Amino acid sequence: MGLGLYINRTAIDNFTNLGLEASYSHRNIGGIAQIFNTFLRFELQDISRLLEAEPQVQAGISLAQPYLLTIGSARFGASGQLLYSYSKIFSELQLSTISMP
Repeated sequence: MGLGLYINRTAIDNFTNLGLEASYSHRNIGGIAQIFNTFLRFELQDISRLLEAEPQVQAGISLAQPYLLTIGSARFGASGQLLYSYSKIFSELQLSTISMP
């Protein structure tokens, strides 16, 4: 498990951002080497305008099964990931995305 607080400065727009991230990872969740990861990240962009700072939220979950079956001398596994992102860039522009890389 992890919990972190961070401050960064973006190079392009020169914003100072403040964020909080929580994560959980388990390397043997089913007893046969499955890998499970999840995270949640909340960030306020440009905290110099604290009352008008744009929020961003990201969340993700991934699961990997490194060994499913063997065909000949080849071993096969599988993995999947689900990511969600929300950004409020302006009061008129809000972006919400879901991806499954």
